[in-house]
Amino acid sequence: MRNMLKQAFNVALLKSSPTERIVNDPDSILHSTGIVLLVGISFTLGLSGIFNPTYTEGQSWDGLSERLIALWIIIITTLVGWILWSGSVYLFASKFLGSGAHFKLIMRSLGICYLPGILLVFIKNPYNENLPVGPILFGIGMLWILVSAIKINLKIQDIDWIGGVLSIVPGWFLAGLIFNLLMSWFT
Repeated sequence: MRNMLKQAFNVALLKSSPTERIVNDPDSILHSTGIVLLVGISFTLGLSGIFNPTYTEGQSWDGLSERLIALWIIIITTLVGWILWSGSVYLFASKFLGSGAHFKLIMRSLGICYLPGILLVFIKNPYNENLPVGPILFGIGMLWILVSAIKINLKIQDIDWIGGVLSIVPGWFLAGLIFNLLMSWFT
C-alpha cells in the first residue's frame, strides 16, 4: 500500500522515476486499480456532501442501502472511465501513431495518474459568496490528472508532444464527461 501511494505521489509530482517500475512491473496494474478505486470512493464522499456544513440536516441519499448503491455505481463508472480512456489512448497512440505500447501498459500508467482525483472529495465544498471552492478544486484535480497523464504517456509511448497531447485529451474528455454525468445524476 505504501509503495502504491509513494509511486502515485511521484507520478503526481511529475517525477520520471516511477515510469520504469510501471513499465517493468506487470503487477503495478493492481496499484493503478487501487488508485482508481480510491478516487471513486473520494468522489462518492464528495457527492454525498461530506464537507457540507448541513451534512446532518439535508442529505439527498436516504439510508445506508442507497449510499452503498451510489458508491458501487460511482466506483464502477470511474473504472469504466479509466478503461475507456486507456482504450482511447491505445487507439490513438499505439495504433494510429504506431508507438507500440500495449493496452495493459497504458492502463497501468493512466491508472496511477488518477491520484490527484482525490481532490474530487471537495466537489460539494461549501461555496463562498465570491469564490466557488468545490468546483475549482474539482477542476484542479482533473487538470492535474491530465498533465500527469500527458507526462507519463510521453515517457511510455516515446512520441512527440503533439502526439502525446492528441492521444490523451480525447479520452480525458470522455472520462470527464462520465464524471459530469455522475454529478448531474447524484445532485
